[in-house]
Amino acid sequence: MTKARTLADNFAADINGITASSPLTGGGTTGTVTVGVQAGTTAQSGAVQLTDSTASTSTATAATPNSVKSAYDLANGAIAKSIVDAKGDLIVATGSDTVSRLAVASTAGYLLSVDSAEATGLKWAAPAAAGGMTLISSTSMSTGASISLTSIPQTYKSLYFVTSTMSNQNAAEIYVTFNTETFGGASATYIGMEWNGSSAGNYGQSTDANGWNLISVRGTNNIMWGIINNYTQASTIKTCYGGGGTITSQVTSRLSANITGNTAAITSILFTHSGSGSSRFQGGTLYLYGIG
Repeated sequence: MTKARTLADNFAADINGITASSPLTGGGTTGTVTVGVQAGTTAQSGAVQLTDSTASTSTATAATPNSVKSAYDLANGAIAKSIVDAKGDLIVATGSDTVSRLAVASTAGYLLSVDSAEATGLKWAAPAAAGGMTLISSTSMSTGASISLTSIPQTYKSLYFVTSTMSNQNAAEIYVTFNTETFGGASATYIGMEWNGSSAGNYGQSTDANGWNLISVRGTNNIMWGIINNYTQASTIKTCYGGGGTITSQVTSRLSANITGNTAAITSILFTHSGSGSSRFQGGTLYLYGIG
């Protein structure tokens, strides 16, 4: 008998059996004894397989340091919930890969608008006036022979003017001219069509160097109005619509549509009274609005 055989026999004689407890499996007291490691689950300890996945939903695998680092990097690049403080707050960009909080408007009804001067490029602002009309000026019409509206802002699409309870000398024409044109000036060319409430009925009006012949007025309780389109566009003719009259006399009612040869952007409007003396306009208010 060899020495190796003697040792084996001695060891075998010393081991009477193997009892396996979790996470080990198998065991026994006779024959070939097999021992293993049970699979680890959420309910028991055991052997698990490692994975680099950051998207797996398995409950039987374990994350490697590599997958933990990947998950950390994703979380570190996310926008923290703590950046917002109140209902209605917005998260906006202030630059490349940079975000900030835009607090909700403090005034109900404000709208979000673009403003490059703001750090976020956005701001809360009051909406435009109802109807898209903004009062630019109101001018007393007790000013004598003419009324001049100057420094007209160039921020609207069209202009609208209207009078309230205008009074003036009897039997007079009111002309409208733009910019530096003057009453009677040959450079002021206006061509258009008009309807006059007198017995003359409808008629076409040829070139008038006096200006836009807007209305023929008589005494008190007069009204005139007009719309000027394309007023900010240089090198473009301007279209004008308007009219008016005396409330108590159809004879002076007038509607007109005109085209002016003035192609410069309109920055001032002159209303000229064809009557004589220094008190041609004698009362009322002239309102100028911007549209759009």
